Amino acid sequence: MKGRGYALLTSNSGISWYIHSHCLVLIGYTEEEYIFADPLEGIVSYAMDRVNNSYISEYSQACVIK
Repeated sequence: MKGRGYALLTSNSGISWYIHSHCLVLIGYTEEEYIFADPLEGIVSYAMDRVNNSYISEYSQACVIK
């Protein structure tokens, strides 16, 4: 679901993003699901297929912090 769009003042080019989009921290996994720390929900788990589909729909973006 797309969210609002905005124009950048410096270039007047548009940007938009999906609503309800935020970052999760992967903290574990099982054979069937990934476990995340979600700042909006706490500790949650989601089926691997659901996570993989969401990851692909967001242009496969991730950040690794060591």
